[in-house]
Amino acid sequence: MALSPKLKLQTAWDATLEHQFEFTYSGDQVFANRLIIKNNTTNVTVYDKKTTSFQMYAQTVANLLTNGITYNAQLSVFDINDVESPLSQTITFKCLSTPVVAFTNLVPNQIIRNSNYNFTFSYTQANGELLNEYQLFLMIQIKFN
Repeated sequence: MALSPKLKLQTAWDATLEHQFEFTYSGDQVFANRLIIKNNTTNVTVYDKKTTSFQMYAQTVANLLTNGITYNAQLSVFDINDVESPLSQTITFKCLSTPVVAFTNLVPNQIIRNSNYNFTFSYTQANGELLNEYQLFLMIQIKFN
C-alpha cells in the first residue's frame, strides 16, 4: 500500500458543528482512516484519531476545534490487514463562526404589496470575516382570501 489518499480542500466552517473531511483514494479497499489536525501556527496536534470505516470521509465532532483558528490536516488510510498508507499532503483550513444575516427593513408578518421591493440587510461575523459575495433566494408565499 504505497499510495496516499488525497484530502479535499476545505472551506471555512463553524467549529461548533460536526464536519466531514472528504478524501479520495485509489488503492485497496479502505477499512479505516486516521485524521491528524494540527494548529497551523504552533504545529501542536489537536486531533489524531483512527476510525474504522469504509466511508471516504473522516468525521469530526462539534466543538473539537476553535473558531478563528487556522489548522492543517493530513489523513492516512488502512487496508484489511491494518497496513497504513503514507500520509496525504497537508491541507490548511480555518474555522469561523456562522455569520448572521438579517433583513433590516422588514418586520414580522409584513405584507409587500408591490412587485418591486428594495431589501436591505446587515451582515456580521464574530471572527471579522468580511462578506466577499452573496446571493439571495427568496421564497414567495401567495395567499388568496
